Amino acid sequence: MILRELHDLQIFKTVFYYCANIIFLPIITFFVSKIIILEGMLKLDSMQSSVTAAIIAVITLHIALGAFIYKAYSDTPDKVTEKKD
Repeated sequence: MILRELHDLQIFKTVFYYCANIIFLPIITFFVSKIIILEGMLKLDSMQSSVTAAIIAVITLHIALGAFIYKAYSDTPDKVTEKKD
């Protein structure tokens, strides 16, 4: 019973980690690339920097989704035996 609960907790942590990456990583990437890199260092105007930052954020999102899908398919389930009474 406890082993099963630990396994479920580990699955929850893994899914939560990847969901947080899928949600927050593209948003952070968009603003960092737009404000710091594109407008700050490369001196692009607002429209060019927004479009470029959006493309970078979409690429980041696809990488995060790909990592989640790879983890989901490559992770072998542990053999958890449950006692039946």
